[in-house]
Amino acid sequence: MEENINETRDLLIKEWFNNPSSELNRGNTILLLEDIFGTLEISLRNFLPKTSVVKQEEYKIFDMRTTMRYESIQNYQKAIVIIPADKNSEQFLNIDFNKLLRSSILHVPADHTDFYSNMAHYINSHTPNLNPITIPNNERYLHFIEKVNLHALLIQNRNLLWLNEYLNFMHDRFYRLCNQTNCISLLVKGTTFKETTYTTDVKNDINLFITANILTSRLVVLIYRVASLDPNANTTKIGRYFQSNSGSKSKVFSAKTHKALAYIPDLKGKSFKAYDLNVNEAEIAIRQEIAMNLLSLDINELDAKVIAKVTGYPKGGLKT
Repeated sequence: MEENINETRDLLIKEWFNNPSSELNRGNTILLLEDIFGTLEISLRNFLPKTSVVKQEEYKIFDMRTTMRYESIQNYQKAIVIIPADKNSEQFLNIDFNKLLRSSILHVPADHTDFYSNMAHYINSHTPNLNPITIPNNERYLHFIEKVNLHALLIQNRNLLWLNEYLNFMHDRFYRLCNQTNCISLLVKGTTFKETTYTTDVKNDINLFITANILTSRLVVLIYRVASLDPNANTTKIGRYFQSNSGSKSKVFSAKTHKALAYIPDLKGKSFKAYDLNVNEAEIAIRQEIAMNLLSLDINELDAKVIAKVTGYPKGGLKT
């Protein structure tokens, strides 16, 4: 898998430099490079096309050791951002990655020695009739660092293996980039996940979601923090966000109330909060409101049976 990722990344780098019609060059994808020897910007300028005036569609280099103009980066279609390879340097630690991550990022890590030792090959690889690379949405995380909509992520990827691989890969990709060596402790902060049993517990929670359509509040927090690339996201804010997008409120569950929960070892015998996605509570509330308003009109033709049929709200819930 790693070999395929590296091959695709090589093609994407070449496409970023050489194919104006590529989606990479229409969506303001930032090329993020790591400076190993402190001379990367000089080397880049030797290979990049020479221009007397930097225009919107031309290359613009931002060295984060000397500039913090995050807003300006978004204005350029061809922005190259340079960060120090030394993750412990003061210059690196001063970078605000939350501001930098407003665009999709194509990251070339420091260990991609072929690129850094042979940049001219990548920058000037003019291939006739180069076809743009198409990356499926569910594979973009393998190649780009970007924020993902939580609700869309869960709805479109109801797959145990995929969700688990996504979380693991994003730990390595983003949190290593930002030198978050203790990223798991950040991700599980404020939840009942434990670092010692993290891997198993996450798999069990994902399995519960896939098989029973019940999503634990702690898994929502974890996935939101990973998908938004914000390990410090507030748990209350996350809960409100998910409720407004899913139409479901978190409830207290236990193994006594739902048999499927008996198969999650660390939750066995405990009460915890989760979302029952089998029921859209917001939709039910709207149906109820419409039904009760119709009933209040006191029209003979609109009895409880007719209203229930029209609105889809249970007849037994309508008081006459």
